[in-house]
Amino acid sequence: MSLKSSLKSVFLFDAMLVPEIITFVYWIMLVLDIAVGIYLLVTAQNGGLGEQLDGLGVGLAYLGGDKGLQVVIGLAILILGPICWRIWAEWLIVVFKIHGYLRRIADAQAPRMPTESGMTREEIRRLSAPIEPAQ
Repeated sequence: MSLKSSLKSVFLFDAMLVPEIITFVYWIMLVLDIAVGIYLLVTAQNGGLGEQLDGLGVGLAYLGGDKGLQVVIGLAILILGPICWRIWAEWLIVVFKIHGYLRRIADAQAPRMPTESGMTREEIRRLSAPIEPAQ
């Protein structure tokens, strides 16, 4: 497929860009979830997040009061975060795959589907083909 036809299919919405964007967002969120989960676990071992955030005036200082809660939240983010993002990404990609399969079905049915005149597209092509001269 040439660059011109690729761009044309994108601008005419024949090709979908969102599945690639969804995949990219999934990987970014997966890395962020793992980083935040590990950060919460490490800071729980080093005195808790609240002690580190108290001086900054950040509103999350309440986590520092209970290190056990911070560990539970860190583990939940590490375990449930990637699972939730995976479910979100798969759900959206399934919608786009359904669209792709429906497009294939419609393209396969197009030559046999009747037009407004009642003739199929194949019949119209056959009738409008140039007549070869007899030799």
